[in-house]
Amino acid sequence: MLANGPLAPAVDARLRAAAALANTRLLSGHAAGQQASAALERARASADPEAIALALHASGEAAHNAARHHTALQNFRELRTLTGPLHLAEEITALQFLDRYDHAQTLLDTSVRRGCQAVPESFLVPLRTACEVGFLLRLVPGVPRFRS
Repeated sequence: MLANGPLAPAVDARLRAAAALANTRLLSGHAAGQQASAALERARASADPEAIALALHASGEAAHNAARHHTALQNFRELRTLTGPLHLAEEITALQFLDRYDHAQTLLDTSVRRGCQAVPESFLVPLRTACEVGFLLRLVPGVPRFRS
């Protein structure tokens, strides 16, 4: 509550989602996941696309940090439907943690064909890194695979 009264639901949802995203770097996996889930619920109730996008990002990061890669993938996929290719690297990384390298490559190839070449270079660097790491992991015998 501010001096002028309560916050609009969309503003409240955005602030909660931003705090949840920041806390994915500060809190334990379980605590961050609970906060991100609550923020996502609040964001969906507000029907604010920016709040939902922030909360999905927080939920995906929290799930990733807790090695719940299926959940992370679901969140990052939904996030991509809202924001376009800006978070494509996170989705590709989640696919790779699930040993779905072919799906990750197909997603990257499809995105490039659909026009991701217009995306600034700063967004493509994480994509290249994710794909290179995934390719290298397939070549190294004995590398542990993470499953949720």
